[in-house]
Amino acid sequence: MQLILGPNCDKIQLNLTQGIQIWPGEKAQVVHRDDSMFPVKHKPFEFMVNAMWAYTEFTKDNGATVVVPGSHLWSVDRMPAEHEVTPAEMQPGEVLIYLGSVIHAGGQNRSEFPRTGVALSYCLGWLRQSENQYFAAPPEIAKNFSKELQEMLGYSVQRPNLGMYEGTEPNVLFDEHSGQIITRDWLTPDQNAQIRQYYSG
Repeated sequence: MQLILGPNCDKIQLNLTQGIQIWPGEKAQVVHRDDSMFPVKHKPFEFMVNAMWAYTEFTKDNGATVVVPGSHLWSVDRMPAEHEVTPAEMQPGEVLIYLGSVIHAGGQNRSEFPRTGVALSYCLGWLRQSENQYFAAPPEIAKNFSKELQEMLGYSVQRPNLGMYEGTEPNVLFDEHSGQIITRDWLTPDQNAQIRQYYSG
């Protein structure tokens, strides 16, 4: 995830957490790309990485997630032929990791039992998250999480100056006795260099 998203942001965000259960008789989902939620037609790099964890067995018959390998390299208008779609069969505890630009879908469940998975999605730190993490985990809850998880939820500033609260890091909300808030800027190295050059004459 860091290798894919890290070069294009300071911090990676948790985009979405979701439990997905496909019941017997349910039809296949329409194939799609998850990164289409970000309305940029020609994305210069990956915006999202997803992980689908198998809680129950994933099989071709019970609605395993289907993926189209290599579709992240296709034009956004190209749709897959049937032979290009592959079911991601997994045992409980295994995980499918795929780019947000990969065409995929929930499969059709022809079995007698539901198929259950847990989807976790991660995106670039400067994008709007699909799930509003500040309501999913408000400060009174998030203050008990690890610093790493707090930052992934968005309780930190993404350079330059995205996500501030009263001019400072939003994690100030975790401390009821923080006192006076001091504002500051979170600038990129290039921006800091430009400011130094400006003031040095």
